[in-house]
Amino acid sequence: AESVQDAPRRRLVFPEPPAGGATPLELRDVDLAFDDGVVIVSGASLAVGRGDRIVVRGPNGAGKSTLVRCLAGDLPPTRGERVADDRLRLGYFAQDSSQQLDGDKTPVEVCVEAARRLGDPTTSETRARELLGALGLGAAALRAIATLSGGEKAKVALARFCLAPCNLLCLDEPSNHLDTAVLDALADGLNDYAGALVVVSHDRAFVDRLRPTHVATLADKTLLLERRALVDADWLVADLRRHTAADSPDSPPDDHSAESPADRKRRYNAPKLIEKLEARIARAETAIADLDAEMVAAGADAAACLALVERRDALQTDLDAMYDEYAELDALLATPR
Repeated sequence: AESVQDAPRRRLVFPEPPAGGATPLELRDVDLAFDDGVVIVSGASLAVGRGDRIVVRGPNGAGKSTLVRCLAGDLPPTRGERVADDRLRLGYFAQDSSQQLDGDKTPVEVCVEAARRLGDPTTSETRARELLGALGLGAAALRAIATLSGGEKAKVALARFCLAPCNLLCLDEPSNHLDTAVLDALADGLNDYAGALVVVSHDRAFVDRLRPTHVATLADKTLLLERRALVDADWLVADLRRHTAADSPDSPPDDHSAESPADRKRRYNAPKLIEKLEARIARAETAIADLDAEMVAAGADAAACLALVERRDALQTDLDAMYDEYAELDALLATPR
């Protein structure tokens, strides 16, 4: 049986960015709205320069994901214009990227097709397999995507995002559904990437490794772009909320005075629970990597492969549940008291 090559360590290397203009992409005085027509961002202008590394900050509901969707060309502005350089090659990693995969195809097929659709005819199945192996997919890279777990689909979406040469990358909360090892590999790859970058993320450790050159702050429907490094205050949600209209119809006020005793107890215990979860996640990831290696070694032994796949699927289901719990606890700690 054909097997996928697993890299000894996880490493992502983005292709060299193609040549482009001094300003690959620009928003000029745009309004952005939700599907129901409620304006969430008003009069925003943003010029992404060659090599800029922009981190988008703001409280929940301020329109960060909406802004990135507009930059990516996925959502047209209701007013103003999006101006793209003729040589713009844009890669977009959305929160729901894994839900857009064709379930009937294998990860290898999806990655190769996406790269060629974005103008890179040189991407081979071998390159796709190497990248998928580096992300820890192992033999799962040759199975139909519909049979994969949520965490595995997220890795496929990331591999598809990494393959094609782009001069601007837009990422919306990339840490969602990615395990620690893969997120570390992504941070290393983006740190070495020479093109322009726009990132929305609540994960401070991840963002700090990206060497941001600019901070774009969304609050009170306005966008402020500053050429500076991140500071501690950028991570204080409560500080950002002081600049946001608390009674805005699209951002209802939080009533933490009504927090239940059970929620208060869970918030208090969250740091210890996260520490335990991190240890459990690390053990599960190691066990899955070991099973991947066993599947490769099993070769054409169908019975052995089937038993290993069943064990791996059970472990992956448990691991996905741990990721979800981790994200819930992380969000709980990020919410102002």
